[in-house]
Amino acid sequence: MATRVVRSNWIVPEVLRKDNYEEWSDCVRDYLMAEDLWGVVGEPIKLEDFETLGKKNAAALHAIKISCSPSILKTLQDSDRRMANSLWNALKNKLRNPPQPRATNSGADADHTRFAGLVKAINKGDLDGVKDFLSLNRDAKKNIISYPGMKAIHLAALAGHGKIVEELIKGMAKKDLEEKNSIDNTVLCIAAQNGMTEIAEILMKNHSDLITIPGSENFLPVSIACNRGHKEATHYLYSKTAEHLKDFGDNEIAEQSEVLLPEWAGDQRLGSGPAITKLHHELGVLSDIKKKELEVLKDNMIILLNVAISNNMFDIALDLLKNNEGAALRTKRSASSRPSALTNLSGMPFAFFSGTRFSIWQRLIYHCIRVQPPDSSTAREYDPQMYKEPRQPMAGIMRFLEFIGIKQIYEMKLIHVRARKVLDYIFKEPTPPLDAEQREEITNSLFKAVKNGITEVVVQIIQAYPDMLWKTTKIDQKDIFHYAISMRQEKVFSLVYGLDARRVPLITRYDKHHNSMLHMAGCLAPPTRLDHISGEALQMQRELQWFEEVESIMTPTTKQKKNLDGDTPKQVFTKNHKDLVTKGEKWMKKYASSCTIVGTLIITMMFAAAFNVPGGTNKDTGLPFFRHKTSFMVYIVSDAVALFTSSTSVFTFIGILTSRYSEENFLKSLPRKLMFGLFTLFCSVTAMMITFCAGLIIMVEGELSVIIPIISLAGFTVTVFVFLQFPLLFEILKNTCGSIFNRKTKPWLCQS
Repeated sequence: MATRVVRSNWIVPEVLRKDNYEEWSDCVRDYLMAEDLWGVVGEPIKLEDFETLGKKNAAALHAIKISCSPSILKTLQDSDRRMANSLWNALKNKLRNPPQPRATNSGADADHTRFAGLVKAINKGDLDGVKDFLSLNRDAKKNIISYPGMKAIHLAALAGHGKIVEELIKGMAKKDLEEKNSIDNTVLCIAAQNGMTEIAEILMKNHSDLITIPGSENFLPVSIACNRGHKEATHYLYSKTAEHLKDFGDNEIAEQSEVLLPEWAGDQRLGSGPAITKLHHELGVLSDIKKKELEVLKDNMIILLNVAISNNMFDIALDLLKNNEGAALRTKRSASSRPSALTNLSGMPFAFFSGTRFSIWQRLIYHCIRVQPPDSSTAREYDPQMYKEPRQPMAGIMRFLEFIGIKQIYEMKLIHVRARKVLDYIFKEPTPPLDAEQREEITNSLFKAVKNGITEVVVQIIQAYPDMLWKTTKIDQKDIFHYAISMRQEKVFSLVYGLDARRVPLITRYDKHHNSMLHMAGCLAPPTRLDHISGEALQMQRELQWFEEVESIMTPTTKQKKNLDGDTPKQVFTKNHKDLVTKGEKWMKKYASSCTIVGTLIITMMFAAAFNVPGGTNKDTGLPFFRHKTSFMVYIVSDAVALFTSSTSVFTFIGILTSRYSEENFLKSLPRKLMFGLFTLFCSVTAMMITFCAGLIIMVEGELSVIIPIISLAGFTVTVFVFLQFPLLFEILKNTCGSIFNRKTKPWLCQS
């Protein structure tokens, strides 16, 4: 009979840990019942029945063991691991009811009832209530009082009550502060998790070694704070942790291990024998412990570097890079594998100028702002003044700058400068040969940067490792320019203009499906790259611009090459953009119809206003009474301008409604008509409001209290219309008359 292999994931979704006993036990119990094995687990086997039930015991014992993590099994005695019933009960006693510090506590429920008053006082921040409770219950500090495995000091740190933490620390031993709750966090880890810098300072004054004790998932307090994005807490904890994160090479481990050796360890008078053998054994154990501690620090250095970059704490990231050679390409390989710092940067387009989209106003402010480059030395110096709210009148100035957007742009540029500094430092030193893992990490970073349009990262990687220029994706075998086209990243694609003779073999390459660059341009852009373009008609224009641009650099023979499906690039384009052409036509006609209605209303009003002038006309001569006034001449001229421009606008939009909507017309013809129609409509609306204001001035001459508010309202109306519609006009103007590609890209491949 074939042996049936049982795996842990057939029994439980995840192995037994300290915090999942209830779910684990339910799954294992169901499995054992289904396999008719629960009988040997629920009740101990009698000696006379062992011969018949021994096989079932072994099967049940095996099922329970493979469902437990090795760390849990190691904590049990050997006698508990031989029988299924003993093992089950040992696990239940150990994990279902966590052991209490004192024997007076019968169980968790009793403790919760007994310490309800203390829990309530801590949650309310009632310091006097806590003191009163502790005076009556001196052992309360050492007991678990709340879920999950929380002692009083854990709960106070979680609630953020610094005064209560100070009170609870009094009389506590250092080993008590090192104790962890059920999810493996010390009190400092809890404070770090919630960004409680004040509590962290209190704890560090009483026990500075807490900074090196890891919490859940082996995260140090500084890594926990940084992972949650608490900048002040992170900078404080990093200033205390920095000396432990200087160097993590093999030499450092050896040096740290030697520190553990007593001065007499090398004394020759010790000779040999059982004593010296025992000594060497103990020293070896101490060395292993130290190595494990350093391994935790090493892993946390990688974790901290990554989360510091992810949370825009680039001063800390820069300090870590300067003090840890090779950290940029190092990854943490564990159950939750983390990418390298470079891969992290490659996924942050907002952290670089090339990956950020600006309006005209934002771009102008951006280039006028000066930002000081980051100094990594400040990362180790915690300054609490940096995190305090500015006083008046500085607070008012900051709010004003935030309101008009300057503060946000300054912060954006600060991130860009700091991220670029980190990137430059990664590639500052001569690049060493890469092993297979690092080469894979670099490749992932490169294509991730291409996908996000971060030219700074792409250029730095290829300058450091020129052979990466020829790298392709694993699935479709696309090089960086094929991939840039498929992702519609024009800034990355424009780098092709800065290449030397190597450009020719690159633009004539094919991917796995024999698609050329032009085939890539014929595919529909990702939705994320089209969503920021207004209207399907302008999206179609952008797609045509891409196809035309790529076509301009292709050789004549490659323009007509067919892929494995037998399609030329033009056929691929037509197939993939059929729906977009239809949607673009509907959008254009709908927009033109709306503008035609507005233009027609303006024509009607302006035509009537031309023959119904303010103040009336002379019955004898038919001439207006106020014809000699300047305001009347403004009225007549603006009325005529409004009438003519609105008429022109209506005719233009009618032309759009009757146009032929072929693919090519979306490139220039239709956008130009739409641009001209919108411009004339703007002019007609502005002229109409001027006509209205001039008419009012004529009729209520000298009444400034009436004239000024009305003119202000008229100006506001025009401003609202312009702000709502001008972005579309500017977008059409920029896309039709300009180019999104930079054909004047300077040579970049061989720059240092």
